[in-house]
Amino acid sequence: MRNLLCFFGLILLAVLLHQFLPWYAIVIAGLLFGAFAPLSSAGEAFAYGLLAGAIVWGGYSGILNYQNESILATRIGNMFGGLSAWSMVIITALLGGIYGGLGSLVGFWGRQLFGQGHTELEDFIQGIPKAELHLHIEGSFEPELMFEIAKRNNITLDYDSIESLKKAYKFNNLQEFLDIYYTGAQVLIHEQDFFDLTWAYLTKVHSQNVVHVEVFFDPQTHTDRSVAFDVVINGIHKALEKAKAELGISYKLIMSYLRHLSEEAAFETLESSLPFKDWIDGVGLDSSEMGNPPSKFAKVFKASASHGYKLVAHAGEEGPAEYIWEALDLLKVVRIDHGNRCLDDEALVQRIVEQKIPLTLCPLSNVELKVIQKMEEHPVAEMLEKGILATIHSDDPAYFGGYMNENYYETAKALNLTEDQLMQLAINAFEASWLSPEEKGKHIAQVKDYFHSSKYSQKQVV
Repeated sequence: MRNLLCFFGLILLAVLLHQFLPWYAIVIAGLLFGAFAPLSSAGEAFAYGLLAGAIVWGGYSGILNYQNESILATRIGNMFGGLSAWSMVIITALLGGIYGGLGSLVGFWGRQLFGQGHTELEDFIQGIPKAELHLHIEGSFEPELMFEIAKRNNITLDYDSIESLKKAYKFNNLQEFLDIYYTGAQVLIHEQDFFDLTWAYLTKVHSQNVVHVEVFFDPQTHTDRSVAFDVVINGIHKALEKAKAELGISYKLIMSYLRHLSEEAAFETLESSLPFKDWIDGVGLDSSEMGNPPSKFAKVFKASASHGYKLVAHAGEEGPAEYIWEALDLLKVVRIDHGNRCLDDEALVQRIVEQKIPLTLCPLSNVELKVIQKMEEHPVAEMLEKGILATIHSDDPAYFGGYMNENYYETAKALNLTEDQLMQLAINAFEASWLSPEEKGKHIAQVKDYFHSSKYSQKQVV
């Protein structure tokens, strides 16, 4: 609706300007329209500008041609001799459409380049109450904070500037990402470092209307560098508690075992965690997937469950569907992190649907790590259609170009998600969380209220 109102405003403005600048009116009006209308794509900007230009120039020229007063048609007639009057009107409309479309397109690109405002879809996504269930706290380490902490700890990074570090955030696969991920973690030494890292993430997602988080941390990344387990968890826990008190963000904490290390090393981490059982809600499995199947960690997961930890595992990101079967049957997980490859196995899909096993998908991560080649290939829409409890999260947002809102927006735009699908994704995240039934019900009601009361009434969001 807002786009249509802006479109009629574009036509009115072009008509008014046409009195004074007949050749440039539609271009100027198109520029303003592209820069300020709530458009979601360059194609949409060009289409509206094209149509408006054709209407204004064609209509204006047609009226004046009828009165034998059309300057535009006369000039075009001089350029294309031998054409009928109405042929000249059609050519005038086409030229006006091109001028209007190009003007609108340049205005839209200018807004994108200089960051003027958000699209209607971005504003709508901002307002959705959201839960994040797949976030590695070390993966939220923004370059600016990394340099700040490195300086505080007298550590020299391999990069001479924030810009050069950002340029290094380009990966061809999971292992290339992990190499720089572990390098960045080297600057985290003191409790304050872990507090600052966690607090930076929490304030960021608070600004995106994330109300519940379930955060992974990798203690082995730090204990292998002789940073004590209690230093790591104390800093993280204090930030989570501060966010709960001051920002209203509820949380769960998940300790991950690194799968490229041995199961014996995982057992040592399990033992280190026991004094902090009251702070840790579950255990997970991450790091290099290929060649490190879930079955490698069956014993430590069984032991973890005996201590009351809930169980999740990364599976089926780069690894095959068989890894998802192993995570379910051998590790006894209650949630699969990633799980993209489940679609390769129809029997596995049926089980995931029947048992309502959640999948925590990470679209921008999948693109950056070449799990998929482009966002249009992401399987989340197909998963929703099949009845899978699919959810969207950011994974390692500092490295992959976006937090929760960016993941929702880029996915919705690329897959042409409907309002109902966006609502289902938001609801699924709370359903898949480890909140109590009462807390889940409260948040789900808020999601439904937001969608039902929002002025954003289109069923198709892009």
